[in-house]
Amino acid sequence: MTGDGLVDADWWRERQDAYLEAATAVRHPQSVLNLLDHLERARRHPAHTVALDDLTPEVVSGWCRR
Repeated sequence: MTGDGLVDADWWRERQDAYLEAATAVRHPQSVLNLLDHLERARRHPAHTVALDDLTPEVVSGWCRR
């Protein structure tokens, strides 16, 4: 990970991981932001699973209407 020199890159990564852990403590199938949090956590930590079954056409349609 590259940094801009303003903060320690390892510290920043730890803060991001802590946020993702808290943000993914529960699932909110109607929230696109919650899904993105889960996807990013799974990208960083492959053992984390994402419930893609929650992605119904109705949910996606609701996101698009907003």
